[in-house]
Amino acid sequence: MEYLGLIIFFSVVAIIGAVGVWFFHFGRSAIRKRKILPFYAIAAAVVFGTSAEYWTPTKMVLMIAWPVISVITLLYIRNSRFCDNCGRGMMSLSFTPPRYCPACGSQLQHIRAGNH
Repeated sequence: MEYLGLIIFFSVVAIIGAVGVWFFHFGRSAIRKRKILPFYAIAAAVVFGTSAEYWTPTKMVLMIAWPVISVITLLYIRNSRFCDNCGRGMMSLSFTPPRYCPACGSQLQHIRAGNH
């Protein structure tokens, strides 16, 4: 039965990863990416957290894992940007967001994921 859980987990992770690569890498619509990113990131976090809960023998670890997963997910959503011109996604790793798209050079509007 342990192998069935692993197969299901890796299958779900592979599907979420493939959909993410297809949509966020090959998609061109920045507006659509901004709308979908929060749902996608939360779904991936829930899958990761649920798998950690399933395979962790002690529940004490989960008292730390769920808040850490939540903070990482929120920061990922907050720091993700998409170029309106070419649709490329980028992460703002500093406190100042990028001003120009590294792919096409157009000036970026500072619209966060989840906002229109």
